[in-house]
Amino acid sequence: MYIATGSFIIRGKRNFVQPRALQLGLTLMWCLNEESVANHFNERKSRLEEEDRIRLEKLKQEEDEKEAARKAEMDEDDMSDI
Repeated sequence: MYIATGSFIIRGKRNFVQPRALQLGLTLMWCLNEESVANHFNERKSRLEEEDRIRLEKLKQEEDEKEAARKAEMDEDDMSDI
């Protein structure tokens, strides 16, 4: 069989490979030394946690005010009975 210069022949069965999804994962890790731990304390504190803390403080303050008003009212009632 004659083949021209620069040509080639491939014989056999073709095997096609199905395309696959490519996935990439990335992880970053670092270590803080003892000197810098204090500089990063509560650095990643969530804004929602802060808002929840403020909301709970307001609710507690309102409950304390209501309780104080109830006690004052009860004291007035007790004084009027005397």
